[in-house]
Amino acid sequence: MQAAELSGKRVALYARFSSANQRESSIDDQFRRCREYVVARGGSVAEDLVFSDSAVSGASLRRPGFERMMALVEARQVDTIVTEDISRISRDLADSASLFKRLQYMRVELRGVADGINTGERSAKLTYTVKSLLSDMYLDDLRDKTLRGLEGRALAGFSTGGLPLGYRSSPVTDDRGQVRGHRIEIDEAGKATVTRIFTMYRDGCSHRDIALTLNVENVPTPRAKTRHRRHGWVATTIRDILRNEAYVGRWSFKKRQWVKLPGTNVRRYRARPEHEVIRDHRPELAIVAPELWEAVRARAAEVHGDPSATPGCVTFLVMQPASSPTGVSRASS
Repeated sequence: MQAAELSGKRVALYARFSSANQRESSIDDQFRRCREYVVARGGSVAEDLVFSDSAVSGASLRRPGFERMMALVEARQVDTIVTEDISRISRDLADSASLFKRLQYMRVELRGVADGINTGERSAKLTYTVKSLLSDMYLDDLRDKTLRGLEGRALAGFSTGGLPLGYRSSPVTDDRGQVRGHRIEIDEAGKATVTRIFTMYRDGCSHRDIALTLNVENVPTPRAKTRHRRHGWVATTIRDILRNEAYVGRWSFKKRQWVKLPGTNVRRYRARPEHEVIRDHRPELAIVAPELWEAVRARAAEVHGDPSATPGCVTFLVMQPASSPTGVSRASS
């Protein structure tokens, strides 16, 4: 019976890996195992029924490859979905339950090669639900362990991830050459930019004028070499830099936590309770002098958050170089 149970069925394959640090070949390995499973049961897979998502979390069903596959399911062009493991489809309990009902209604089987789950069987609801619960709990456990590790780094004075403009990290190794963490150091080029931003704001320039000036001069933006970079300097970046207490040696960790909107991959952050925040005074990492910091705070209070207030900031037209996106811009003196 097994040798022909998928014969004549329209079989779709789905593969996913969640971390950008994982190998692209992980997708190929998952597909190879799924194809072997299908062929062993007398089936075949058309190339237009092969779907994948790379470096995307299973905490949401909103994934391009998965959504394309489900569009074909809704169009009744798929009879069976085969994946290496049910957790490749979803790691959220509520999403998994909703998907189970959708597939049952469409009379489409979902099969996991590694865990042996087949939603077309009578006992599937129990096994599927248990596996979905375990996958959901795995994410909770992973978040807890990740946060615990980051707390340890913070308490040891090491970097916990992305650093503000003006800082860089360097590895710290033990006697065996193993990396224990990454030491936070001042980056002189970034320090000069930060000091200049604070000075310009103190002297009357607005967030917008400072951003325009830095863009005209092609000053590198924070995280300019990452995939999260912004297209040039913007007023909100300047505002955030001027509010960052790390520049006067007051470092903190766990001030905010990222929370995903249910059913999406969109993340929002919210403030943590004060008693959870880890604070550390590190005067050796101060970039901005106390008197400059206080002067900026005083001006910010005076302006009351109005980014257009620019008393004392003289501006003029600057001809842009040929490579600039605009011919003329407004810059601060």
